[in-house]
Amino acid sequence: MAEVMKKGHGMMMHGRRISTRVIWTLILAGWGVSFPLCGTAGELDWRLVPKSWRWIVHIDVDAIRQSPGAGRVLERFWQRSPNRAEIEAAATLAEADLRNDLHGVTFLGLSFDPKKGAVLVRMKVNQERLLGFIKSNPEYATRTVAGITVHRWHDAGERAFLHGCFLPGDWIVLSREGDLVDEIATSAAKEGVGSGDPFYQVRQGTYLQIHARSMDQLSVQFMSPLIRRSRRLTAALGEHQGQAFVQATFEVEGADIALNVRDALVGLLAIGKLHYADEPHYVALMDHAKVFASENRTTLVWTAPTDDVLDVLVKLVPWLGEK
Repeated sequence: MAEVMKKGHGMMMHGRRISTRVIWTLILAGWGVSFPLCGTAGELDWRLVPKSWRWIVHIDVDAIRQSPGAGRVLERFWQRSPNRAEIEAAATLAEADLRNDLHGVTFLGLSFDPKKGAVLVRMKVNQERLLGFIKSNPEYATRTVAGITVHRWHDAGERAFLHGCFLPGDWIVLSREGDLVDEIATSAAKEGVGSGDPFYQVRQGTYLQIHARSMDQLSVQFMSPLIRRSRRLTAALGEHQGQAFVQATFEVEGADIALNVRDALVGLLAIGKLHYADEPHYVALMDHAKVFASENRTTLVWTAPTDDVLDVLVKLVPWLGEK
């Protein structure tokens, strides 16, 4: 505790940068803490997603806490994290309890530019305390969007203006793009339940989900034909009733392409089994993967006992088995 308070005092001395550092530290690193917690507050809230979104990555921290396998792995990572003291100090300054107050993290963007995007975090913090740090910035300003106050300040470390706001339900939004924060605030102010498209619905127990659309707009050199010909993608990683699972669906241009995608994925699995032929535990896990094609969609489903997955992970990373 003394070390945490010492670091916390040192952070408070950097008044202009403390707010950004606290928020980013808690958002990007704090979700790795894994302790029991009930509820589904960490689910993706589609009501906050702008209609023109292109990609979404969502981490359901509550689901991770409830997953024996994922919770155990992340607990080991947390125990060995070199930034643990700094993260705990940041949480202390924000008066946030990482064991209970952090529920979900969403990253999203309106384009595929890797330098652009926003992060949304569902976490209970002392808003007035964080705003006190932000307001000390000489270039601090505010604007009102759909009845929500959006804050803007210049961060020396980021060398850019940052924009952020607090939304009902303990949501924090942060981005370099002011227009994106404004769109999220506008979405939050509107009535509705968000996306009802079954294509993006995930299985119970999902703790990581990835969605993308208009993927032909990806400007990636030597882009894979699989990506270039995909209209939409949805993928989920999770754990339910003792089974770990991965499920991914590609929506492509037509049925023929869907069959080609299926054959390509089956071929990749065959190559993987050949490569690891001398490692039967790897081959056994790959045997659980199945690939299907229906109309213009190709789906990969992989399910395996969580204990078997953990055994393989411990072989790869021995310290994960430490108690």
